[in-house]
Amino acid sequence: MAAIAAQGALVLEKMPRPARKMMITGKGRCNFTNVKSWQDFSLHIHPKANILRGAFQCLPPEKLIDMFTAAGLPCVVERGERAFPESHKAVDVVDTLVGMARRCGSKIICDCAVTSVEKSADGFVLGTSTGERYSCNKLIITCGGLSYPTTGSSGDGYGFASALGHKVTRLTPSLTALVPKGYKATDIGDGPAHRHIHRDTALGALGRKYMGRSMKNVTVDLFIDGQGVQHEFGDVDFTDGGLEGPIGYKISRKAVISLENGGRVAVEISFKDEPRPLHFDIAGYVGYERAVVTAGGVSTDEIIPKAMDSRLVSGLYFAGEVLDLDADTGGYNLHTAFCTGYLAGESASR
Repeated sequence: MAAIAAQGALVLEKMPRPARKMMITGKGRCNFTNVKSWQDFSLHIHPKANILRGAFQCLPPEKLIDMFTAAGLPCVVERGERAFPESHKAVDVVDTLVGMARRCGSKIICDCAVTSVEKSADGFVLGTSTGERYSCNKLIITCGGLSYPTTGSSGDGYGFASALGHKVTRLTPSLTALVPKGYKATDIGDGPAHRHIHRDTALGALGRKYMGRSMKNVTVDLFIDGQGVQHEFGDVDFTDGGLEGPIGYKISRKAVISLENGGRVAVEISFKDEPRPLHFDIAGYVGYERAVVTAGGVSTDEIIPKAMDSRLVSGLYFAGEVLDLDADTGGYNLHTAFCTGYLAGESASR
């Protein structure tokens, strides 16, 4: 999207083909935006929505849909104001974006990982895995986060940002499965806090009991150190990872941060016609191997919102998940990436 708005950019793509991560979004159906107004949309952005306002106004959901439609991609809006390609195939969104970028004069070089970024007297010099070095006077870093590393997301952008003097806030997986105690064969995970329990860990007795169940229209309460901190209504799923589904994901952000800080986390699921809720103590969470997004990133305090450019380095821009911006499920994360990319590209081209 940054390349589309820039009208003639050079894209250095780490993977064999672009936008591989988008191919798995929405279970391959690609819920690419949500058509809510800014007032409602902003309620789903974390930790600070205001940084996104200018980008959202530059590329609101309706404009994005119009762009895709004009490029030959019919779109539909479904329950929850979620927008999809009419085909419900993520590959069609990817192909449309790549085609749009190339038609506007941008060039995409695949299998070309950026390995270093250095500031030069008149711009930037980029080292790559191919041995080629590229120079530019405007640079947009859109490397994504740490989630789903098999798609190429290995946190490269955080290193580049740090090397250029930017602060990177604490990183944690978000929109991920919470693992109740007893759900897996072990409640002890890896890492310093021992709360990351890999998705491939064998199921325990509780996991064998609940795995595969979906619970519709239930009330979910999140408790941290005995205090209720989040109250939601909707659907939850019990998967091979743990507690997921729209509401499971929604409460995972606060839960993961608390678990990393050593807090006690519990989830209560209540049913309309059942007097007794299910109480689950949470042992840990599934990590970046299957988390949808990364919470944390390049500090937005060091970004100028009206252009997505750096306050510290002239000619440097950031967009997408590499920023300290993440959102709930429902098309909000992809639209955040699209609109920040569009604004960054448009600003860099001036």
